[in-house]
Amino acid sequence: MNLSGYLLNVKTVGDCGGQEKLVADNANRIIRALDSRIYHHLIAGKENKYNPDKYDGIMSGVWKHWANKKDALTTLTDSQMQEYVENICSEYNLDADEIDWMARLQKSRAFQNIPDTNIHMIFMRMRPVEVHAGDVILKQGDKGDYYYIVRQGCCKITRNTDAGETTLKELRQGDSFGEESLLSDAPRNATVTMLTDGVLIRLPKDSFVSLLKAPVLNSISYSVAAPMMQNGVTCLDVRTPEEYRNNHLNNSINLPLWTLRNEVDNLDTKRPYIVYCDDGSRSAAAAYLLSERGFDVYVLNGGLAAVQDDLRNTKEELKGSGTGAGA
Repeated sequence: MNLSGYLLNVKTVGDCGGQEKLVADNANRIIRALDSRIYHHLIAGKENKYNPDKYDGIMSGVWKHWANKKDALTTLTDSQMQEYVENICSEYNLDADEIDWMARLQKSRAFQNIPDTNIHMIFMRMRPVEVHAGDVILKQGDKGDYYYIVRQGCCKITRNTDAGETTLKELRQGDSFGEESLLSDAPRNATVTMLTDGVLIRLPKDSFVSLLKAPVLNSISYSVAAPMMQNGVTCLDVRTPEEYRNNHLNNSINLPLWTLRNEVDNLDTKRPYIVYCDDGSRSAAAAYLLSERGFDVYVLNGGLAAVQDDLRNTKEELKGSGTGAGA
């Protein structure tokens, strides 16, 4: 039985009048927390394989435990839930001390929008890779093939420019990288090198796009975006400064995709953002990065190419060279 099946069963526990929703919600929290632990152990941990009998055995025991304790579920606190989860992990030797990266991943805004069935498939398709200090995981200019999560160790992101190599950021346990190229279908825009020995968890491109990209991204047309921008929603242009100088939307802010990880702390998480590029590919990558960090973000569908078509139809002006609007 998969997670969705268990959640349906758990909801039947909540047959207790006005407390039904509270019982079901707290039971679901337990199931979700344990689910990630079990999958880490069976898929990305020591066993490195999916064992449905062991999974069902653990979850059946959890179900039976709480089926007779409806009243306890109505008053369950965060600390009590955590204590119960840790006890189950200890009982079944689920490597509870090694899953900080997974807990952090599931708490991200992006993962909150992913269906439970997708989360199951993601965990099943993830695989651990042992790495060593000095290993180059991604190389700028190469084709994207995997999405990575740092399970153990530390690595750095660097970018080569005309001025030389620049270190953009250091990543540690729970951080992820590699999504920009997968989302934009463009070459890697930076190099990632291990600073220490460690373990990475990786997910193939096709799995990342089908299981993570689609549920997370919110695309809107320019006809929807225009009134939002007029009402104060900030518009981010994630193209290069050269492209931005050539033409851009009025009142937009240039924040190139490759700088986004460093600049994201300067953005206000309480404000919604619309992101765009020339065709929607780079803005999809930017929107995913922002969604992971808790932002309410929209992708301008089709980018400036679609905007220009729309503007020609509505007689509005696109700010840029040759339009009379200035740079």
